Amino acid sequence: MMPNTVTIRSFVFIFLFCISVQPVLAQSVAINTDGSVASSSAILDVKSTSKGLLIPRLTTVQRTAIAGPATGLLVFDTDTNLFWYYDGGAWKKLEAAGNNWSITGNNGTSAATHFMGTADAVDLVLKTNNTERMRWLYAASAKNNIATIATGDLTVNGITFGRGPGNVSSNTAAGSQTLNANTTGAFNTATGAQALFYNTTGTYNTASGYQAMASNTTGSNNTAMGHFSLYLNTTGNRNTAVGRSALFNSTAGTGNTAMGIYSLFGNATGNNNTAMGDGSMNGNSAGNSNAAVGQQSLFSNTTGSFNAATGVSALFSNLTGSYNTGIGSEALGQNVDGNYNTAVGYNADVAVGNLTNATAIGSGAIVNASDKVVIGNSSVTVIGGQVGWSTLSDGRFKTNIKEDVPGLDFILQLRPVNYNFLARKYADHLQQRLPDSVKHNQASQPLSYTAAEQALHTGFIAQEVEQVVKKNGYRFNGVHTPTSDTDNYSITYDEFVVPLVKAMQQMNTKVEQLSKENDLLKKQLLEITQRLDSNRQ
Repeated sequence: MMPNTVTIRSFVFIFLFCISVQPVLAQSVAINTDGSVASSSAILDVKSTSKGLLIPRLTTVQRTAIAGPATGLLVFDTDTNLFWYYDGGAWKKLEAAGNNWSITGNNGTSAATHFMGTADAVDLVLKTNNTERMRWLYAASAKNNIATIATGDLTVNGITFGRGPGNVSSNTAAGSQTLNANTTGAFNTATGAQALFYNTTGTYNTASGYQAMASNTTGSNNTAMGHFSLYLNTTGNRNTAVGRSALFNSTAGTGNTAMGIYSLFGNATGNNNTAMGDGSMNGNSAGNSNAAVGQQSLFSNTTGSFNAATGVSALFSNLTGSYNTGIGSEALGQNVDGNYNTAVGYNADVAVGNLTNATAIGSGAIVNASDKVVIGNSSVTVIGGQVGWSTLSDGRFKTNIKEDVPGLDFILQLRPVNYNFLARKYADHLQQRLPDSVKHNQASQPLSYTAAEQALHTGFIAQEVEQVVKKNGYRFNGVHTPTSDTDNYSITYDEFVVPLVKAMQQMNTKVEQLSKENDLLKKQLLEITQRLDSNRQ
């Protein structure tokens, strides 16, 4: 039995006939073999249990050549073996859901065979708002296959990678606008938003933190770790900054090391400085070759060089002084522009800020004149060792030698006395020019002046010795006269040994002369006695 064949012409005729004879009721048309009524929701209801509906079959060329396709137009593409429909803007294929990646995830995938990406030699593009944000290149490149998209971000746990990274090349950039202006700079590592932002040709730099080394252009071999660290550096080399705003203002400085928040903050052109501690060398601008270890050590230094400060606030007030050494908390804290000074011990210091070659050793020791050494504070009662103090006395280093030392006349004019030393009053004298805050720190030290003031001393009054020296026209080095209102008189008792020796020599001469005179008198007396005896006989 031949199958029933309905030609297109017959189909169209029947279809039009049904529509024309049912103008009111012909909202739906049914084509079937069982006489069932068409669904009211369909304009055409085709029903069969043994046959299907054959959609027009076209090649891809034919499909895409359709002029002005209507939205919803459906065809079967014989080249792709898929149904295609036109969505009003482009042809879309119909595929089984199991072959697509779902926005809610997929089940039953295999890592060996399933993937996201391209299977041919084209780039993989990631877009948002229909704008390209990132591109994976199909061919290997110096950028690790990730193309530069100036306006794009790739954010993972709040960290943005590769946004405006410039010419990355052999550099590593992680963060928004890191290495943004880089041209030929190589072997740099930038981590943090705008780290190494302006770097162009600088090499071997490492910057970690928001705008770390952001201003660097050609500087090389620098390391910056922390928010704003080495921020203004442009051409400086071999610097290391660790901590927020460490070496912030350094522009062309070289060979500096700063560790701690705001350490070497103001350094602009200073070189070869080392600062370790919160705020250490904070104000340094052009000072060179300084070393500061401790919170706010060398804090105020601007142009002073070759200083060494170890301890909290050591050399705190130093501005332009150079070649100073302060070891201990607040040691040499009041030095401003003095040079070649040394203070060792807690609060060991200078009485004024402009001394030269002054040394204070011991807790609270204060030196109050240039070219002077002070050991211990005013509470010290004993300074000693197992041997005596040696004074240089090498004839090879002496000139203008004269034997004009006064002796007995000088010694006889001196007034030896016993006395008690007013240690507390002396301490106040040393501190008279110090800031109140420092005086408070000195006063808070657990020192007792009782023992020092009760000790009975034997010696001279320096002012009296000074008058004797002047009276005799003697250039005597045993009395130190004050050079400022903070200085004090002092006596070098060793210097009295020589005039005492001279006095003894003079006395010996007189003794010898008297001895000779005495012998002569004895002889004369003997002769007189003998004559008298002879006359009696």
